[in-house]
Amino acid sequence: MTPQGDWKFPNSHHVTTLFIGGNKQKLKTPMYEHFQENKQVGVEIRAVIYVPGKLVAGICFPQTECENEFPHLTMMISSGWAAVMSNEVIKATCGEDKPFENAYDAAREGILPAKGAGVHTEHDVPILKKGKNEVVYVLLKEPVSLDGKLKAYY
Repeated sequence: MTPQGDWKFPNSHHVTTLFIGGNKQKLKTPMYEHFQENKQVGVEIRAVIYVPGKLVAGICFPQTECENEFPHLTMMISSGWAAVMSNEVIKATCGEDKPFENAYDAAREGILPAKGAGVHTEHDVPILKKGKNEVVYVLLKEPVSLDGKLKAYY
């Protein structure tokens, strides 16, 4: 089997906890007002979501308040795919009534997979602006724990 894609790391490995963008109202939220630059935060990756030859992201749960419905850490991307596409892949597969909803819930709750029940594959998943794709979801037997710190990016 020949590997597909031209893999690279994203510009940064991070978990977005609050995205301000052009929404100045978010500057008045308690989450923004109580933000502590450089605060140490534990992060557990409990599952991996993979679009063969295109994207790999860790499904994670940082030990801090998080606005993102599906916290994740984009690990690798391929040509034509940006880190922001992790959001689209996860929304298309892990939300309510989506193919990996139960597996995502298991990761969030820290439930280990039953033997042979940790790998899920879905074909022809429509991803915004990327057509239909195969997506693989792997619920890890043990979480990968990382130490991080809160940073603001402008």
